[in-house]
Amino acid sequence: MAASMAQVLLAVVLFAVAAAAAASVVGEAAAAALREFKRKLDDVDGRLSSWDAAGGDPCGWPGIACSPALEVTAVTLHGLNLHGELSAAVCALPRLEVLNVSKNALSGALPAGLSGCRALQVLDLSTNSFHGSIPPELCGLPSLRQLFLSENLLSGKIPAAIGNLTALEELEIYSNNLTGEIPTSLRALQSLRIIRAGLNDLSGPIPVEISETSPH
Repeated sequence: MAASMAQVLLAVVLFAVAAAAAASVVGEAAAAALREFKRKLDDVDGRLSSWDAAGGDPCGWPGIACSPALEVTAVTLHGLNLHGELSAAVCALPRLEVLNVSKNALSGALPAGLSGCRALQVLDLSTNSFHGSIPPELCGLPSLRQLFLSENLLSGKIPAAIGNLTALEELEIYSNNLTGEIPTSLRALQSLRIIRAGLNDLSGPIPVEISETSPH
């Protein structure tokens, strides 16, 4: 009986050690991805300085939220006076659901590599100085529910591939330099509740297909 109890306790200890080691590896990989993501940012006010000084567990870092399993699920860097460019290195975080860098001074093109953030549900890049076109690759995010690209300097057409974002509920692209017509592929977005596309240079009629999206 005593031997059996000792074996159970040993198994529990070994499991705990293995779990701790696995969590450490996950934390170190996440920390490396976030530091690589930060390399392209100019943290003018030093709001993210602790990212460099901290250890291998990013779950206590400013702007970072984690799951109970200590996997990074959200990077929220809203209004931190960040300059520089956006890096797709953040997509090395396999459980990332929210990426919010709104109300900063980021510039450059939107990286097509953000399509690698396969678990992403909310992408908020609004109120920055991003320019160039909207990469069609962004329209391949299977779980994306909210896409905020408003108040930037984006140009070109709205990609027809936007109809592939079948989980999308809210699309905000107002206050850019977008041109061309609103694509009829929007009819595929049956969950879409809100679309805001004003203050652009869009032309042509409002597609009747918009009325075929969800009324909720």
